[in-house]
Amino acid sequence: MSIDSILDEYDSAKNELEEAQKKIDNLLSEILQKLQIHQITFRIKERNSLSDKIRRKQKYTQLSDITDLIGFRIIVYYSDNIEDVVNLLRNEFDIDNDNSIDKRLKQTDEFGYSSYHLIAQLNQLRSKLKEYKVASKFKFEIQIRTLIQHQWAEIEHKLNYKSKDNLPTELKREFLKISVYTEDLDKRYIELREAAKKYRLRLKESLNISSEPLTEDSLFALLESSEAMPSILEKAEEYNLKILLDSRISFWTTDRLNYLGINTCGELEQKLNQHKDIIVPFVDTFLLDEEKKYPLHFDFAAFYLVYILMITEKEDYTHYAKEFELKESTYERLSECKKMLEREYNK
Repeated sequence: MSIDSILDEYDSAKNELEEAQKKIDNLLSEILQKLQIHQITFRIKERNSLSDKIRRKQKYTQLSDITDLIGFRIIVYYSDNIEDVVNLLRNEFDIDNDNSIDKRLKQTDEFGYSSYHLIAQLNQLRSKLKEYKVASKFKFEIQIRTLIQHQWAEIEHKLNYKSKDNLPTELKREFLKISVYTEDLDKRYIELREAAKKYRLRLKESLNISSEPLTEDSLFALLESSEAMPSILEKAEEYNLKILLDSRISFWTTDRLNYLGINTCGELEQKLNQHKDIIVPFVDTFLLDEEKKYPLHFDFAAFYLVYILMITEKEDYTHYAKEFELKESTYERLSECKKMLEREYNK
């Protein structure tokens, strides 16, 4: 088949490619929701890019030979998260191992970003479902890389050097230095994460955690040991709210609690116990139906407790809404939540 014929086939399949991309994107988001993912992006190969690839490779005879018409990029925080993602995807999709490649396994004199490239397609079980009829027609590429690797790849792409053969010795040396540095930085981030875990564990085991100043680390340690959290998490399950038991703590949470006069772990624990029965119903009222599809982070109880305290303990919570720079839509939701709280507390 000629290049023009393959491109004509591409033009005819464009709508189906777009439909398949949307279905697979939703599926990936659902599959990966319990892992710590920074971002999932996607693209459909442009016609000009496809034409260049066909001419360059000189091996394609039909559109189905091309395995990256649809591409996804999964960006994770830590390099050891890559294996978790790859293993999960191997369980969920049929993987074309002959065309998949682990680009982290570079030669010592090679520079450039590292990532894991999987060529996948829907498994037989999903392919039989009506909703995946179109998506099952195409193979697709999934790239998995860390945030650091992604930044380096973007810069490398901007510089437009794809081969070390194009570089003079001094530039090649600088590229190699940066490549080594990014790998080392990924390792150091893991070391930093593990050190933070150990510090939080010490806080959690401390007999005096109630007197600890409220910080991101002490907040996480408190939530793990709080007497109020088991019942809050149980109620969240009753409301079908998904919770990520991760270590992500928003600095906004501690800053806002501090602003409201909650400065120690003991003070926060007292408020969590006081409002533990209403936190999840409040969250359920506050969130839109579309937002409930996505998991909440582990600090959600403390995060939404801020709003509850604003409404129940402050005469004019509009002052705090302005201080926290809340959006107009958030302020409107708080008005609805206030009515719900009044009903619940007046029972």
